[in-house]
Amino acid sequence: MVVTKLKYVLGCMILIVCSLFSVQGANAAALGSNGIWMSKEEINKLPITGAAWDNLVDDAQNATGNPNLADQMDATDTNTLAKALIYARTGNQVYANEVVNTLQRLLELHPISNSLQWTGLGTVRAVGAYVISADLIDLKNYAPEFDANQFRPWVDKVRFAMTEGGRGSIVSLHER
Repeated sequence: MVVTKLKYVLGCMILIVCSLFSVQGANAAALGSNGIWMSKEEINKLPITGAAWDNLVDDAQNATGNPNLADQMDATDTNTLAKALIYARTGNQVYANEVVNTLQRLLELHPISNSLQWTGLGTVRAVGAYVISADLIDLKNYAPEFDANQFRPWVDKVRFAMTEGGRGSIVSLHER
């Protein structure tokens, strides 16, 4: 029962994030900020010292070269998000480059045609973090060709890609 509720909540969150990301470019002014998650002004108010920041930096030091949607325990998504948050707050391009490299590798390792190998929970958990990471580094302007021609189309399709075991897609899991 708890797992079912968790899947539902995560599915709702990911569906909303993916939907916002797919329209973010067209509706940025209507959303009232440059990002779907936080404005640059909100990010700049966040502290860069203390235990929380240190934990974020520790997570960002982890490798993110092999994202695995087939493993719900894979931490690549959250480590990528840590890199994106550090870039958004500090402007350190090393982290933004690592986020782009991870997103490119994500698409290489997980083309939509191979979606049946993904776990429902792993996909639902990870996709939102990758979308938010792209937003935090402003992928649309940071790597416009990759964003427009590869990442956004992949995100648009991933919402409807079937996961392993016939459990459905992110959208169908949310609707159930």
